[in-house]
Amino acid sequence: MATKANTNPSKVSYPFSKSTEARNHLASAAVRGAYGDVAHRVWIILLKGRNVTLPKIMAEAKHYGLSTTQVYTGLIWLEHAQLATESAAPATKESKIGIMVKAADAGVVYYAPHVDNAMLLYRNGKIASMAEHRFGAEGGAIMSLLLSLHEAEVVHLVSKLSCTEDLGHGSSAQDVVRAIELAYSRREPIADAEKRREQFDDAAKQLRHAGFIVPVERAMGMNGGGPIAGGGHALQDGRFPYKSGGSSRANNVDLQVVRVNYRQTSVALRTHRLVAFASKHCHVTTAGVYDAVLRAMEPKIFARDRTITSDGKPSAQTSPIIAVTLLEVIPLLHPSVDVKSGIYLEGELNVGMRTAVVPNHSHDFDPSKPEYAGYMALVERHIEALCTHGHRFVDRAKSVKYGEKQWTVDFTRMQKVLFDEELSSTCRAKFGSFTTRVFRTVMKAGRLEDKTIVSKCLKKPKEVREALNRLERAEFLTYLELPKDKSGLSSKTIYLWTCNRHNLANALLEEAYTTMSKLVSKSEFEKISVRPVTEKANRPDVVGNEEKYLTNVEKEVLRKHSRAQQMIAMAINRCDDMVFTLRDMMVADPEKSTFHSACDSALPGTDSVFIKTEDEST
Repeated sequence: MATKANTNPSKVSYPFSKSTEARNHLASAAVRGAYGDVAHRVWIILLKGRNVTLPKIMAEAKHYGLSTTQVYTGLIWLEHAQLATESAAPATKESKIGIMVKAADAGVVYYAPHVDNAMLLYRNGKIASMAEHRFGAEGGAIMSLLLSLHEAEVVHLVSKLSCTEDLGHGSSAQDVVRAIELAYSRREPIADAEKRREQFDDAAKQLRHAGFIVPVERAMGMNGGGPIAGGGHALQDGRFPYKSGGSSRANNVDLQVVRVNYRQTSVALRTHRLVAFASKHCHVTTAGVYDAVLRAMEPKIFARDRTITSDGKPSAQTSPIIAVTLLEVIPLLHPSVDVKSGIYLEGELNVGMRTAVVPNHSHDFDPSKPEYAGYMALVERHIEALCTHGHRFVDRAKSVKYGEKQWTVDFTRMQKVLFDEELSSTCRAKFGSFTTRVFRTVMKAGRLEDKTIVSKCLKKPKEVREALNRLERAEFLTYLELPKDKSGLSSKTIYLWTCNRHNLANALLEEAYTTMSKLVSKSEFEKISVRPVTEKANRPDVVGNEEKYLTNVEKEVLRKHSRAQQMIAMAINRCDDMVFTLRDMMVADPEKSTFHSACDSALPGTDSVFIKTEDEST
């Protein structure tokens, strides 16, 4: 009896645990939304087998209705996007008696999926939005397009961005993955080709200077030239629409292949999280200055490689401190930051700052002009406010560069602060403010006796014990019974409450993965329920003529569907923020998960890593 082809891979059950199944479902949904149905089916085959050979992939592809050409196309695209890896089996292996013998599978190539890289697709929308905030609409459009293509030649980016139609916002039928990842920035159409190219070059130069995009060097590309530079929808029929080479290339700059530097974007996302945290505890202007301080440090994060000792382990030597001066911070201040607000300017000593001349733009700033002395003092006052804050957002560097003050940021300590803040905010959302106070008291001390907790919380013992029981049932806290004698009476027993940050973070991560998986499934279900209306709205004759062809009921259905998709996308982004803080910046167990190792996995094959701090060395 012939086996029916599985044409709906989204209903495939994964042979893993519940949390792993949710994570795999998220990765599969991201691959399907970004790279199409063919790549998604090949991804499912790799995910079920983990390490599979090409003959096994071909045999399994028959059950998914894939041809040989489509399998090769899907594999090429997944490897091109670094969503799949291939590795050859070693020629020899060690036998049971310790002798090296020839391996039975010597030279066999195995293919495996890269789930972590697939999960990074959910952050593409944040990266594009952040690029738009920093570098303008043109920079956001370049990043958004490059995130969807993974890598492309400059001339292909120029040709795609030269289109005058709206890139990605016009359709109400976008599913949640496309809405999160491929939401291009709105840009005003420009008729002048030279002006359009000038804007592109300026934005691309800023992106390259910030490290957001990097050039790619390859000895030999695909299709007789450079690498593939088509979109994810190209794989719907198993073909690539774009071929490198051609007479339209004018110079070597247009022929250059660029890609997204996920390491630098991860650093920028950390900056965004730190600034958002600072804005809750400082004035909005001081938080804006903090953003400029962190952005001035970003290019220095990957300044040197990690030192390796003779035994192959990282050395305990502390790396140089990353410090910035006032003249490095001022050019990065956003034009909307009013440095005269948020600080005390009364009194005779502050006359120079009250009458300070503020430049129209940070690029117009000239430190040699005496009228800008008050402006520099204002910015320095905000930085000093960050130094004296209780969270110590900025530290004064001990070294002095050419007589100028320098400031640094203890990223390891600040990552711990963000980590604890994420745990506290989750506890507050679940149990309220008083239970969160009890939780923070135990978490800050590490271990506390129940009587000590009552005295610190300044509440009735009954209320404190109820809060402790709620936290214990939710596995936020655990307790240890220490009997004083052999009687076993509760009055003769010490209850020592503890908080294991690492175990709690893992439990919250599993909950976040499950929630994100349910949200993606809900988005897919709602998309199917309104498919007839969305298909009609996406017809070429209807696009742009909605008032003529769509009824009021259909318009209302599309509006409700669009709002629902936006709400789901916001919820997924919030869960991903938790994943970024608890997993990618986890410092509770540095051996298993650190911020720099998460960034290293995003770009395999490169050598530079984060500068190591003293806490990481020890």
